[in-house]
Amino acid sequence: MVATCKDFQLNVDITIKNKPLVEDKKYKLVTSDFLASGGDGLIGRLKLPAGSVTLTDTIIRDAMVDGLRKRKGTLDPAQLLDPKRPRQSYQGERPLTCTDPNAPKAAVPEPD
Repeated sequence: MVATCKDFQLNVDITIKNKPLVEDKKYKLVTSDFLASGGDGLIGRLKLPAGSVTLTDTIIRDAMVDGLRKRKGTLDPAQLLDPKRPRQSYQGERPLTCTDPNAPKAAVPEPD
């Protein structure tokens, strides 16, 4: 995922196995409730249509243990993460905003 600002608009390019995401294709995404609800602010809260989320009783820690056991042997960090190809890239700080610095600021109401 590469997020950039162009003409004060957020542009997000997502690739899957080095191919661009197809807008009208359905993908299965596995994530945690922490990320789906906004997490640390990197992607914001997902706005998914009703029925898109399947809740399970799986504990993330247990699923990771199961996955690691299936791999067997030793994990090689070089196979899991290539520093030359980060999984996400964005300009500036998180959360990324693409606002016009010359735009008038919205008025903040005074507290009662």
